[in-house]
Amino acid sequence: MKQGQAMGGSARSNANRAAKSLPDDLKDVGQMLLAAMRDVRDGKLDPKVASALASLSNAYRGIFEVGQVDAKVAEIEARLAAAERDAA
Repeated sequence: MKQGQAMGGSARSNANRAAKSLPDDLKDVGQMLLAAMRDVRDGKLDPKVASALASLSNAYRGIFEVGQVDAKVAEIEARLAAAERDAA
């Protein structure tokens, strides 16, 4: 019990839930960006290359978000259509 209390609900944190909901390829992008930041810090990677990676990652994130919105809209439309059929 004490070990669970020490964790302080970390498994229920927003960051933890968000990380679990990310597809593996976005998790890979995050790991790549973290590695790039370390490499820039250590002088192993040109900051311009890291900046290009960050720009590409941001574009990919935008595409992912649009896909999520499209999926939610499709789900809402399907529920609405089902509700209209049930009401008729």
